[in-house]
Order: sequence, then C-alpha cells, then structure tokens
Amino acid sequence: MASQTCLPTTAWFLYDEDGSPLGQVHHSQPPEIGARIEHGEVVSFEEMRPTCSMRRYKVTLRPAPLPLMCRNQRTPSPSGRGLG
Repeated sequence: MASQTCLPTTAWFLYDEDGSPLGQVHHSQPPEIGARIEHGEVVSFEEMRPTCSMRRYKVTLRPAPLPLMCRNQRTPSPSGRGLG
C-alpha cells in the first residue's frame, strides 16, 4: 500500500486579471481553468520552473463576487448585546 502525503505539492502565485499580485497558496493539485478557490475563479495559469521538488504556477484569477447585503441588514454589536 502506497503512503500518501498531506503536504502540498504545488505553489500557486495568484494574480488578478490586471496582473497585480494577490498572494500565494499551496495545494496538492495543479490548477484547473474554472476552478473556484477562496480568492476567486481560475481564468488562466502557466507552470513555472519547479524549485525544492515543488511545482509552481502563476495563476490568474477573476475575483469572487461579493455577497449582496440587504439595505436593512444589521450586524451584531461588538459587545454581543443586541444589534448594532
């Protein structure tokens, strides 16, 4: 039985569609067009030279849409006693 590792095997360097850097995340799989991650949707990627036995990718994301909020929506107060 082959042992599986929980360590990430790929590093994704994230950019928005204008080319501005958004950060870096680690995943166990290479990116796929259309995949949704916390930061947005993958629209393109290119593999970079691997380092330290880790595959690296430059990943371009379309930002995730912000959730719509109701005009009358109120948030809990910082004290936790009722609505703010």
